[in-house]
Order: sequence, then C-alpha cells, then structure tokens
Amino acid sequence: MIHNAYVIMSQSGVCLMARKYGSIDFNEDLISGFLTALKDFAAEVTKGEGVIKVLDMHAYNVVLVFREGLMISAAADKSDDKNIAMKAMGEALEEFLKKFDLTNWSGNIKMFDDFIPIIDEILQNGKVAEVEVPRPKLKKKLPKMIVKMGTLTQDEYELAKNCDGKRTYDDIAELMGIQEDDVVVVVEKLRKLGLIEE
Repeated sequence: MIHNAYVIMSQSGVCLMARKYGSIDFNEDLISGFLTALKDFAAEVTKGEGVIKVLDMHAYNVVLVFREGLMISAAADKSDDKNIAMKAMGEALEEFLKKFDLTNWSGNIKMFDDFIPIIDEILQNGKVAEVEVPRPKLKKKLPKMIVKMGTLTQDEYELAKNCDGKRTYDDIAELMGIQEDDVVVVVEKLRKLGLIEE
C-alpha cells in the first residue's frame, strides 16, 4: 500500500498537497525539507547527474518522482511494485501540472484541494502498486537426512526451515543475512523437488 503521498516544490521544499491512505504518516514540513535537501545533496555529489528514486527505510520504501520543478514522494510497503508506484506517481504529477499553472502562484495551497479526487483515483487510494507477495511454505517438515543424502546443502536446509508461509523472500533473506535473489534460487530448487506448497 502507498501510505501517503506528498506533492512538493523541488526548489523551495513547500508541500503543496498531502494525502494519507495508510498507517505511515510524516510531518509535511519535515518530510518536504528533508527530501528537498536530499535532492540537492544528490545533485551536488553527482554534479547534477544523479537522482534519488527510492529510499530504503527498512520497513517501507520512500519512492520519489520528479517533473518540471515538482516532486511527489510516497511511503510504500516493501511488497509494492516500485515501478507501478512510480508510473502512477508520475501520471499524478503530469495531471497536476496540466491543472495548475504555478508561475504566478500566490502561495494559497487551498487551491489544490480540487486535485484530491484526481490523485486519489490515480493512486487508487494507495492501492495502485499492491501485488501479491509470495510467501513460500514447505509441504512438511524436512528430515535432517535430506542434507546427508546430498539433496540439499546445510545452508539450503536452514533456509527451507524458514519457509513457513508467513515470511516473504525479503523476510527470509534478512533473517538469513543473504540476498533475496539467493532465496529465490533455493525456493525454486525446493519447488522443483516438490517440497513447496503451490
């Protein structure tokens, strides 16, 4: 779920609009100032070549999209599809720019209230990037003999014990201290052996 969305002026850091859909909420002024400073820092360090798109905040991602002097940020669940979220956020910014001319803006943020139903529709009230997250589950407890027979390595066996139907690939990777891609490989091996519930 996209928990919140903030439309921010990139240069000044003024938050023009804030929408809350889920449980994560930020102080508008604090997040606007922080993201503007971070954007400026990234531009300085990379000599204008780099743009921050995703901030990994452990429990969720902060996704950023920039268009013509504006940015939109959103706190999204790790399980959300970042590409879908970014596409929808980019569409929301483009619609915002079509609707409002900010060249002679007076500073009145109330004028952006008309955009609330539009951004809510584009972001589907925060649900636009939700995807079904695989949570691998073993069909039954594996015997230790499976390692002695050479079917699984000790590391694969330890990983398999974490396939309880509650943990995602990312959860297992974090628990094991390995990359998520390595978890995917082992789960696929378990699947081919017929050990994972489909």
